Amino acid sequence: MSYLLDTNVLARSVEANHPMHEDAARSVEILLNRGEIVCVLPQNLYDRQQQQP
Repeated sequence: MSYLLDTNVLARSVEANHPMHEDAARSVEILLNRGEIVCVLPQNLYDRQQQQP
């Protein structure tokens, strides 16, 4: 099965100081370890860029 990563999950998985970092990173890791297809769209990257100060 394939999964589309939400921008928030993507962002939190790389923000080590965010309170949801561990949950987000673990979720992505579980999917990858199960061999699932994890998709990131260009919109996710644009959204992430807009969130940065």
